[in-house]
Amino acid sequence: MRVTFFVILTFLVASEAAKLVVEEIVLREGTQKNRQERRFDNKKNHVIQHQEVEIVYEEPGNRNSDRNSDGGSEKGDIIEEEIVIVQETDLGPVTPNSLHKGLVPQLWPNYTRPVEPAPETVPCNEAWMKCGFREGCRFALENYNLGCLNLVKGKTDVCNTYCKHSLIALMSTHEGRRLMKCNCSGVSDCEQSKLNIRPCQHEVLEATKPNSIVSCTAAQWICSADKPCKTALEWYNYYCQSMFKGKECSSRCENSLNILKKQAAASKLESCYCDGTEDFDCRNIKTNMEELCYKETNEIPDEKIDEKTSQSAAWIAKAERMLVFVTIFVTIIFNWVGASINILVDTVQEMHHEQPPAPPEEIGVH
Repeated sequence: MRVTFFVILTFLVASEAAKLVVEEIVLREGTQKNRQERRFDNKKNHVIQHQEVEIVYEEPGNRNSDRNSDGGSEKGDIIEEEIVIVQETDLGPVTPNSLHKGLVPQLWPNYTRPVEPAPETVPCNEAWMKCGFREGCRFALENYNLGCLNLVKGKTDVCNTYCKHSLIALMSTHEGRRLMKCNCSGVSDCEQSKLNIRPCQHEVLEATKPNSIVSCTAAQWICSADKPCKTALEWYNYYCQSMFKGKECSSRCENSLNILKKQAAASKLESCYCDGTEDFDCRNIKTNMEELCYKETNEIPDEKIDEKTSQSAAWIAKAERMLVFVTIFVTIIFNWVGASINILVDTVQEMHHEQPPAPPEEIGVH
């Protein structure tokens, strides 16, 4: 009886505790909801766009007269006063979605890029900094500072290969093109450096034309000045080592090659020519790529050959096991049949070699 009483008492206490917990949760959620409603009031948001007040005056006597007889200025009597209030506009309830437009403006549906000023009006210091903030332009700018130092300083008037390639890479970027047209703001060193790099101008402008064909080294510089193209080129060099050596064009190499071809900055790599100044085996790589990656043949791929070979080997092993089993079974049958025949022959031979029984003696014959 006492046990039953304690069980009932425990159940009642547990139920009361559960009710308290539920009430606390409901109150907490209600408080949070009220807080949100205070933050985003769902009342109608009325906005008065503009208000017009029109007051019309009429001068006493002569309307063209600006002064009264005493020589002082005086406003006439108000004969009409009109107030026009534009009708209130309902903008609907204010919600978090209507207020929040996203943290990245470029992702807004109606986003438009700010209009850039003409590059000739941008100071060279500002254009230099904008180029340095871009990884591809910074790569080309650093090489320009190294390769074109003597030319910029006026120590030579020869545009060496290193300087030419770095300028081609620099001019292939948006920030680099703006940097080459920047405003020196009257700084003599800046203006002189622009004059000193003119020996490279013709070749660089020809190389950066959309339909121009450049050397593979220059095409590689152009690709390296673009971050996505540079990454695709690095993966291509990593996965296509076997193709470079003339062995095979693996699936990973072919995939990395297709990704590289999709890059806009890699368009000149496909049509470039080998001039012998490359730091890689340009001609053999082009030949191997054409034969291993692009050439269509009727030969069965090695993977399919290996698959068929493995399947044939499995069937051969299975047939060999079956043949061994059948051979053992047939051998047992033949041995049993041979033993049975030998027993039968021995039995027949014994029956023929038995001597006939002796005739019985005649009874009564002496």
